Amino acid sequence: MWCVPELDDEYITRMEDVLATYETPYDPEEPVVCLDEKPITLHAEVRPTSAAEPGREARRDSEYTLRHGQRFLCYRAESGTPFHFRDIQPFRLRVRTRRM
Repeated sequence: MWCVPELDDEYITRMEDVLATYETPYDPEEPVVCLDEKPITLHAEVRPTSAAEPGREARRDSEYTLRHGQRFLCYRAESGTPFHFRDIQPFRLRVRTRRM
């Protein structure tokens, strides 16, 4: 499970550098792009879902039979603008970053 490492002085300094980057004014020549991804396992359902009816929520069984591979939910946002993108990829993204 993901966890925060020790909050020593070096970690805090680096985190402050990241936060300062996000606070910089928007520059179209040098945009700041945030990227996050989450792996999702695809499953086959045992029973079909039942639609919602008045007074009852839709029902979906949590039981599954087979794994049907994995996909990656990707989220990208451009800091300082309202633009963001979400999509599903069949593979992990390989992104080149510029170190500061």
